[in-house]
Amino acid sequence: MPPWSSPRQSGAGAALSLLLLAAVDEGIAAAFIGGVDHELIRDLVGMPSSYIPVGIALLGHEAPDAKQYGDVAARPRKRRPYNEVVHENTW
Repeated sequence: MPPWSSPRQSGAGAALSLLLLAAVDEGIAAAFIGGVDHELIRDLVGMPSSYIPVGIALLGHEAPDAKQYGDVAARPRKRRPYNEVVHENTW
């Protein structure tokens, strides 16, 4: 099995998903870049060779002029009602 397809990668993916969702919930723009050059990332951040980078999480605040350019992330998000997304003891 190649080192990048380790079962640990699914755990990293789950953790990154939660990180990105939590960031967006707090009003922080978030994205993920996968399929990266492992050696390049290690060199850029000084990561030991015993670690394999899964990807890069990008986090930041929107630009002050984002709304003027119609940035999707700059639009207020409406949440669906609780009873539409949570089903208790029924479908």
